[in-house]
Amino acid sequence: GLLPQHLVLDLVRAAERQFGLPGNECLILASIAQVLTDQSKTLADAGVEDGALLAGWVCLRAVPDAAVAAARARAENLLALRPYGFTLRRAPPNLRRDRGVVLEAVRLDGRALQFAQKDLQRDREVVLEAVRENWRALQYADEVLQNDREIVLEAVRQDGTALKHAHEDVEYDREVVLVAVRQDGRALKYAHDALQNDREVVLEAVRQDGMALKYAHDDLICDLEVVLVAVRQDGMALKYMDEVFENDREVVLEAVRQDGTALEHAHEDLQN
Repeated sequence: GLLPQHLVLDLVRAAERQFGLPGNECLILASIAQVLTDQSKTLADAGVEDGALLAGWVCLRAVPDAAVAAARARAENLLALRPYGFTLRRAPPNLRRDRGVVLEAVRLDGRALQFAQKDLQRDREVVLEAVRENWRALQYADEVLQNDREIVLEAVRQDGTALKHAHEDVEYDREVVLVAVRQDGRALKYAHDALQNDREVVLEAVRQDGMALKYAHDDLICDLEVVLVAVRQDGMALKYMDEVFENDREVVLEAVRQDGTALEHAHEDLQN
């Protein structure tokens, strides 16, 4: 079961004192596992206070040996990064090609993937962990993994514009594009032309951001429903609609209700 909150806090404080690590729970709990499983020391020698001592024993009794060993391995990898500020940017080449170290680095900051050896930028688990932490890591992945549907979906769920870092084949994937534009309508810019002319995709995009109308196919900027949805979300989308609507009272009225300055994009007859 879960440890009582006060025992977890004791573990955190003890680990911070022991290692001087930042207050990241991943680091702290992994590091305390290293202390608690080091057979060369007694717990007292490790300098762990009574509350943390108790919590540590609860951890060891509740967690399988394999899990404790894994935590210890993670702690060792993190400690290898410690002299370099827990980043790969300053780390020597031997650490940049060490899979365990790189995994811990990208779990802390996905963008660390850019400093990993090329082989590890082709490692699916490493890339997935990096993208889960930060969608921007997608741009540093190998091209093959930029075409991996699960990895791309992980990125666009965080930020739809991550679509720009995906392989060009993904531009055709309707489900991925829909997820992207629902998160950020501007992602429509990176969709394939055929999907920029997909009415449902465009409607989802302009519902999220009316200005996404800018990236819609010409056939849809003269679609009344699409235009109305866009200007209701952002009146300034008026400037991207087909000129046929410049003198459309309903459309212009909806736009200026949302943003009065949108009137400058209406036909002069309505401006007067």
